[in-house]
Amino acid sequence: MDNNFLINNNNGRKGQRRKQLTVDNITIEDELKKKEMHRDIEKKRRQEMGQFFTSLRSLLPLEYIKGKRAMSDHVNEAAKYVKDLENNVARLTGKRDELKKLSNLTINATASTSATNTSSTYVVVNPCFSGFEILINGEDFPLSRVLQVLFDEGLDVISYSCSTVDERLLHIIYTEVNDNDITYVDISELHQKLTRVIN
Repeated sequence: MDNNFLINNNNGRKGQRRKQLTVDNITIEDELKKKEMHRDIEKKRRQEMGQFFTSLRSLLPLEYIKGKRAMSDHVNEAAKYVKDLENNVARLTGKRDELKKLSNLTINATASTSATNTSSTYVVVNPCFSGFEILINGEDFPLSRVLQVLFDEGLDVISYSCSTVDERLLHIIYTEVNDNDITYVDISELHQKLTRVIN
């Protein structure tokens, strides 16, 4: 009996080992499947990131990615590019606002010009670039006094031309501000001074 008991007892242990091996095999297979799934997910993620970086790189100007291969360099350059764009927008917004301000001053000067157009000679002052375009429609006026007014206002004459329009002389004078800040010149005051000189 004792021998039978030992045999049965040994069979019971083998059965337990088989159950444990089966459970361990299933656990190992599950782990392998999980690892394979994780690898596939990670591979897909890397492919998507590669596509995103390729897309980002295609949006950057050449000077931002020239000579750079690492993805982290491309991200840093993209951040610099966005900052540069923001600075350009701010700069252009300032210029636009300045031009709007000058445009409003030109409209006021043109309105006052149209009131004085009944005389034979008249002046129009338009801001342009870093100075003014001055149009004088008339024949008999002292050009030297006009140039003196411009000089007194801190304007340098860049060019002068004269042509005939509707059987009248049209004088065009392009000026530039000495210190390159056009906002210091009062257009309406300049217009009044030139109108007094030519009439």
